[in-house]
Parts: sequence; C-alpha cells; structure tokens
Amino acid sequence: MKPGQRLPPYRLMDVRSGKSLTLRDLDRAEGTIVFFTASCSLWNVSRYFDQLRGIEVGRRSSGPYHFIFSHTFWAAQVERLAREREIVSAVYLAMEPFDLVESSEATVGK
Repeated sequence: MKPGQRLPPYRLMDVRSGKSLTLRDLDRAEGTIVFFTASCSLWNVSRYFDQLRGIEVGRRSSGPYHFIFSHTFWAAQVERLAREREIVSAVYLAMEPFDLVESSEATVGK
C-alpha cells in the first residue's frame, strides 16, 4: 500500500468499544494509519506498544493516528496494553489477514 491509495475493505474491530467497521471506513478519516503485523504476535506486542507510545509522544502527523494490529494479535491483550500504555489514538484489530501489508515491522499506510 502507498500513501493516498484507496484502502481495501478489510474488517476491523475497535478494541475499546468492540464495534465493527472496515478499513475503508477509515478512508474518510483524517490522520495516519499505522499497521502492525506479525507471524508470531506474542514476542512483538510489547515492543509495538512501546513504538506506539513513542509515535504519540513525537506527534509528527498533523492529524490523529489509527493503529491497526493484524488478526494474529489477541484482542484482550491489545486492549490491555493500549490502556496500560495510555494510548489515546484509535486502536483496531483486523478480523482477517492483510494481503497488502506483508512486513513484520510497523509500516505507515496513509
């Protein structure tokens, strides 16, 4: 995916509210979308949340952030770490694999 490219309709869940939406719903949202993917999510998750905190503190984007974790992460763990690290940005969990996002590191999508 490249900045400005139309987002595919992947299904997401807001980890705080449990509400369902699609990635395409974020097409209209202001800000930056950051994808977190992993083939084995357990060893990466704490490091990813440290990166999230650093991203929020640095605030290099003019709009809000939308953090999206791949379907390999556990919703309860993602929600707990977002709360513990005091992440204020929207945090979502993918409900299906991301075909277009293949890196095992954080990548900026929009």
